[in-house]
Amino acid sequence: MRRAGATSSRFAAHKAGTREIFHILSGRLEIHTTREVITLEGGDTATIRVDVAYGFVNVGSVVSKLILLILSA
Repeated sequence: MRRAGATSSRFAAHKAGTREIFHILSGRLEIHTTREVITLEGGDTATIRVDVAYGFVNVGSVVSKLILLILSA
């Protein structure tokens, strides 16, 4: 995410059981799903169920860089 406060599009729910692994390389990112809000910082990794709508927001003061892996059910 390029700048502080930048938001992604809202993504539609994936197939039931689908997970995404977010690994944050730099910055601070909030991941918003209809179930929860998770805040991750550089070095953090989280696995999140994405069988619900979701999106993310750069809540840091620097560019957020991440690696995203999708695990289909």
